Amino acid sequence: MRSTFFGLDIARKALAAQMRALDVTGHNIANQATPGYSRQRAVLTTTNPYTVPGMHSHTGAGQVGTGVQVSTIYRLRDNYIDYQLRSQSQHLGKAAAENQTLDRVEGIFGDLQGSGLKTAIAQFFNAWQDLSRDASNETVRAIVQQRGVAVADMFRHVDSQLQDVVEDINHGISLTITDINSIVDRIASLNAQIQTSELGGKNANDLRDRRDLLIDELSQLINVHVFENNGQLSLVVNGVSIVRHESVTHMKLSDAPDQNGIHQVVWINANGDEGAPVRATSGRLAGLESSRSKTLSYMDRLDQLAREFAEAVNNQHKQGRTLEGEAGSAFFVGLPDPDNPDGIISAGHIYVNDYLLDEEFGKGRIAAAAAIDQDGNTIAGDGSNALAIAQLRNKLLFNDTATLEQFYEGIIGTLGVDAQHALHLLENQTLLVEQLEMRRSSVSGVSLDEEMTNMIQYQHAYNAAARLVTVIDEILDTLINRTGLVR
Repeated sequence: MRSTFFGLDIARKALAAQMRALDVTGHNIANQATPGYSRQRAVLTTTNPYTVPGMHSHTGAGQVGTGVQVSTIYRLRDNYIDYQLRSQSQHLGKAAAENQTLDRVEGIFGDLQGSGLKTAIAQFFNAWQDLSRDASNETVRAIVQQRGVAVADMFRHVDSQLQDVVEDINHGISLTITDINSIVDRIASLNAQIQTSELGGKNANDLRDRRDLLIDELSQLINVHVFENNGQLSLVVNGVSIVRHESVTHMKLSDAPDQNGIHQVVWINANGDEGAPVRATSGRLAGLESSRSKTLSYMDRLDQLAREFAEAVNNQHKQGRTLEGEAGSAFFVGLPDPDNPDGIISAGHIYVNDYLLDEEFGKGRIAAAAAIDQDGNTIAGDGSNALAIAQLRNKLLFNDTATLEQFYEGIIGTLGVDAQHALHLLENQTLLVEQLEMRRSSVSGVSLDEEMTNMIQYQHAYNAAARLVTVIDEILDTLINRTGLVR
């Protein structure tokens, strides 16, 4: 025969189980808006049954139930959706970084309100055209000087802005590396905490949520693959384990720049030395590196444009004659170089020759004429060399492949295609990630309506268990106080 207090034990277990289930429900409600939180469920199972002793009764389970217990508390999570979301977040991080950079570069090259490089070049040649019609006019010569200074300033301005973009990208890469190293440190720390917490067979749900949230953040920064075995988690980037249980591998910028002057992102070996290049393929880090390479390529083409432009003008200007009948000099110069009297010209280093900017004699030194008379003087009104310089705008340069305008438009065209591609990719990835986040939210997100229903269910079960205690108490009172009385 079972103990008289057997029912009280069942009621006690019921009260404890329903209260634990209510605690889990309350925890879900409290974290409804917590980023990265996965809703939890208390799994109620029967406790081991009681077998009534008997001569011929078997010892199998299920003869007399002994109550209920919370066997585990688990979080609702779909690992496949997590995998998809992290994979697409990597592409989103790259697209966002590229789009941000290319949009900025487009603004630098764009001729907004007629104030860009293309406009400056056109105005420069227009000034030479005007000079060809009135070669002796000092005012027109002054305009040629001003337009020359303006176009050189614009080249340097665009180059300076592109340099700023590259510097900002470098700074962004440095910050991204710091973020990655910080995240992997925190993930390794959580790995240790989770392992310690789950040694007793319990689920460290909240710690796992924090770790998964960090992995989501990391996947936006770099291409990372997640592996978990028996609760031990490892993160791998291009075959390198950046997190392996509690150990980590950090990355840094190389101490020495490469042949292009760029500090590459490299791994840090266990002994602290520089390791192999990281070579990110997706994530924000890859997007920054890719957009930096593209920006540098635009700068190279801008340098090529500046050199061709300056050399063409210089060569033609040297063939002309000044007002005094002297041979023309270089119109544009660059960085001083012992092997090149005109200097090394690039977009960042192109200037009008100071010889032509002399306040007193500079205007007369502009070689607008093409010939001199028998006395060595410039033929009055001759502006044929100025016309030849003006016509350079329509001459095929760059090994007879394109005019200056066509080459510049080629740079703009390439930039436009790259920027449009990055924008479309960003829009597509944003939509895809949002859809995956909605799918994950449908699985892991907290529904207040559902939690309220569960709360009412557990409340009624708790009330019923409490009523069971009252009933058994009354039975025991009858048994103890009202039976066996002698009158």
